[in-house]
Amino acid sequence: MKSNNRMDYINRLIDDFKAWFEGETYTDALLVASAPNPMYIGSWKSWDSWSIVKLIRHGENPNRVIDLFEEWVDKTVFIGDGFPRLWINLGPGALSAFLGAKPILMEDTVWFDGGFDWSYLDKLEAKPKGDYWELTDRLTIEACRRGRGKFIVGITDIGGPTDVAGMLRGVERLFIDSFRNRSKVVKLLDIVVDAWLEVYNRHSKMILSNLSVMSCWMNILYPGLGYPIQCDLSVYMSPTLFEDLAFKPLARLCERLEYPVYHLDGLGEIQHINRICSLPGLKAIQWTPGAGKPDVDDPCWFHLYDKILEAGLNLVLLGVKPSNIVKLSKRFSKGRILIHTEFDDLNKAEDTARSLGYRDVLSFTIKY
Repeated sequence: MKSNNRMDYINRLIDDFKAWFEGETYTDALLVASAPNPMYIGSWKSWDSWSIVKLIRHGENPNRVIDLFEEWVDKTVFIGDGFPRLWINLGPGALSAFLGAKPILMEDTVWFDGGFDWSYLDKLEAKPKGDYWELTDRLTIEACRRGRGKFIVGITDIGGPTDVAGMLRGVERLFIDSFRNRSKVVKLLDIVVDAWLEVYNRHSKMILSNLSVMSCWMNILYPGLGYPIQCDLSVYMSPTLFEDLAFKPLARLCERLEYPVYHLDGLGEIQHINRICSLPGLKAIQWTPGAGKPDVDDPCWFHLYDKILEAGLNLVLLGVKPSNIVKLSKRFSKGRILIHTEFDDLNKAEDTARSLGYRDVLSFTIKY
């Protein structure tokens, strides 16, 4: 692509991601990748997604994250369908803080301390509020204002509804209550989903009005209403409990979204794969093996990938080793896999993109 207008890149990305969601890409796989600008090869590092949290912990203005991100973008070349994405990361399941849980900021994560009694939860309203919500809202507004035409804003990690309910009540107590006080748990889940949608509707509208696209923590560009849905607590659930506590809240989210993608995290969740594949309107599944397990590009997972693709869903693989990208893309159905990675060498990145069939190997890059 010869244009120096970033809007031309955005329009191409919209076309490519729409085609991928419909299974109609012209490339062997959708490659979302980045590499160091050759002028900064010695000083380039991956973007630290915990930058906002670290700024807050060190007593700095969190708005400075935008300056830091723009500096990083200037040092980065985006490959294939890669794009600069500033994700408003304030921890996984931030909705729990918007509903009263206390955020505990660590260096590379955030914990949310809830553990509320029913005396609090029975009065809970589906309305995000509090300092953490106001911070998230301000950061999203400012990122949209400054990012127009320069980068894509990623919505905060709202969290899976059942996971958020577990943070608010306490996981063990939530499971006990699911047998002893089922009606209270169901009501809590309804409130959490309503609050989830309040947050999502506000911020997705804000982000989409900026460039007609949005993103999230998953390095996916959504040409409309998209988000990764999940239930991490499903690793502890029987199929029956998954049906009772997880499926309905997830289905409600799918009904709101145009491009729902499921975050399948760890071996314990595979038992629910058939039910997950039946979620209404689900477009794709992203697989995370978990700590200590073989990487996503290891052949031991290929049977799982075949099952997902045979169900008519696309597949998202994050962190694929650059050396495995081409052979992985040849193993599965053409154009059905999204591969995210980082290269340490621009020439290798461009060669890989060409091997996948990209006509324009650079994306969202004006000068290097």
